[in-house]
Amino acid sequence: LYIYSVSFTHKYIIHSKYMSRLQKPFQFLLVRHGESIWNHENRFTGWCDIPLSKKGEKQAESMGQILLENKIKPHCIFSSELERCLATSNIIQQKLNTQFNIYPSWRLNEKSYGDCEGVCRDELVKHMSKDYVSELRRSFFMLPPKLDNEMKHDFTDYQLKTSEHFYKHDLQNGETKEMVLHRLLPYWYEQIIPKIRSHSCPLIVTHKHTARVLIKYLTHMQLTDFDELDFPNSQIHHIKLNSEFFVDDKLQDITVLKGKHTD
Repeated sequence: LYIYSVSFTHKYIIHSKYMSRLQKPFQFLLVRHGESIWNHENRFTGWCDIPLSKKGEKQAESMGQILLENKIKPHCIFSSELERCLATSNIIQQKLNTQFNIYPSWRLNEKSYGDCEGVCRDELVKHMSKDYVSELRRSFFMLPPKLDNEMKHDFTDYQLKTSEHFYKHDLQNGETKEMVLHRLLPYWYEQIIPKIRSHSCPLIVTHKHTARVLIKYLTHMQLTDFDELDFPNSQIHHIKLNSEFFVDDKLQDITVLKGKHTD
């Protein structure tokens, strides 16, 4: 697929000989948080700890309702440590009226947009170009640009997530999607896979680009297809995995759960 994924994940892939050889379905649920205030304002959000909008809260309630209508209750939730994901997780849990563990991790956080965080996308389009911003949002390898101080957000309303990992890993300079996958995979194999392997069905509540890179990895997706892959707020993806914990057929093994009032 690409050299990085093979070299980086080798020490995890070899563990497959210790994994159960039972056939499908190993399964999990994957969602993007409800709409945040900055989603609504069309701003780059990244690691900024932005709350859900009112629409986002309703979307989280709707996700819980869809799970109820499909008679699916996750055994636990793995969440980004950012507020918009934790709030989505809590609202879903309340809607399901059940208690299960919610495990937050920085490794599920959104891609860091560096200097672009808090900047309106329309402003960056004016400064760069529409094609540039489109490529920045889609590309697997592209880093966010460095911006002049006058373009940067002043963070008077919302603060950057002050996590030790943000500075320890120099994420203030921004990330590529490849870097997001790099930090995600240890958590996937060491924390999430053991739950899936035990035939539980965890729910992962994360962000657009974190979800995109995970799907790319599990489906061995080509870069041209990844560029076109979107992941809207509030869609619940039910994903089935083979005995090696990959997706055999993305058309059959990845489905979007529907409710009574969804299209």
